[in-house]
Amino acid sequence: MTMNMKKIVLSMFVGCMVIFGCSSCTVDKGHTTYYTYVNQTASTITIECYYGDGWVEEIVNPDDLYETLTIQPGDKSTVKLYAMVFCLPFRWLNSPDVYLLVHNGQIKVFDDESADDSLLIMETYTLTSESETVRHYEYVFTDDYFTDGEPIE
Repeated sequence: MTMNMKKIVLSMFVGCMVIFGCSSCTVDKGHTTYYTYVNQTASTITIECYYGDGWVEEIVNPDDLYETLTIQPGDKSTVKLYAMVFCLPFRWLNSPDVYLLVHNGQIKVFDDESADDSLLIMETYTLTSESETVRHYEYVFTDDYFTDGEPIE
């Protein structure tokens, strides 16, 4: 076998291996998680999402504010999160240091994931639909959410 013939055979072998390798690969699928917030109160609800350590002392640091959602009475707002796994609520950033300030203009609720009904834990939500790569969750705000809150000064 001549040197050129060896190169051709080697190139064909490498090409076949590449084609075989690519055809047997599985593509990792991303996961999309939707969280829909429904406002069934008579007041506008504002959810402020913070990333930082303000939750340690229940002090909101304005520099930690990442995102604000405003939901009018009778309306809803949906948050879409995309990652390699299904995301927990309000996890825009890959950080465990997330806390929320939720208010309706008169009452505020500080949410640092310590309560059983925290908006930061998935169990608080109702799963409304799912597939292999997409899940839809819903949380319905009622006046009961603000029962244990503090008056806004």
